[in-house]
Amino acid sequence: MIYLSYKYIIKYEMKNKALIVDDNSDFVVSLYKYMQSQIPELDIIGLASNGEEAIKYINEINPDIVFLDLDMPKVSGIEVLEKIRSKNVQVIIMSGKTQLINDIALVDFRNIEKIYIKPFELGKLKTHLKDLIYIDTAHSIKNLMLENEAIKLKLLIKEDLSQFNFNTGSKGYIYLTKCIIEIFKDPRKLDNIEKLLFPSIAYQLNIDNPKVIKWSIQKLINSMIRYTNSNVILEYFPHANKPTIKMFLSTITNSIRTKYS
Repeated sequence: MIYLSYKYIIKYEMKNKALIVDDNSDFVVSLYKYMQSQIPELDIIGLASNGEEAIKYINEINPDIVFLDLDMPKVSGIEVLEKIRSKNVQVIIMSGKTQLINDIALVDFRNIEKIYIKPFELGKLKTHLKDLIYIDTAHSIKNLMLENEAIKLKLLIKEDLSQFNFNTGSKGYIYLTKCIIEIFKDPRKLDNIEKLLFPSIAYQLNIDNPKVIKWSIQKLINSMIRYTNSNVILEYFPHANKPTIKMFLSTITNSIRTKYS
């Protein structure tokens, strides 16, 4: 039996991770010291002196915010922007090259949050960063809550299914779990599992034929019936020692729903 004693542990003091990318070491040191003393909510987890290092760091440590110079050796800041276009990261441009700033203005870089033209007073950053960090933290907390909800649901499913003798490494078990989650989210799909449920799971898993989902789950349930103590099955399904797929999904989902709240 799995007991869920926790109730969403959310770390509100979580910090936003930041990366500074600039080949001017004096500026990097000044910016780093300023952040450390004035914006403690921001955790500077990396310093890069060129775009090549920046891309490597961004891929490895997934920062929330990147302070990016444009005019750098090896790989420019513009090339960095191209490489991280699809990343979920906010970029603050800090450059003294107005022509390069004009160049990026012509391209749709949606992750650019703000542009500062050097030289500028670092104090200008404080208000803007406080607002940005607040928004990012709120977004992170929301995502964390959703992740915890998903973990809780999966643990409950695992707990209920552990009563039966299943091959947990089989595709059928994966499909069964997916179906239970889908019905939990949208009970209407239980009304017609052939037309509403199996096609939805097949689409999620990129499976061409939804009947593969049905066949695999049926095979799994048949095996479960063969190897699970009949008293356990009758406890869950008192009126049927050989539950159908729909009956199994309905019973397990209802059981989980009563424990979830």
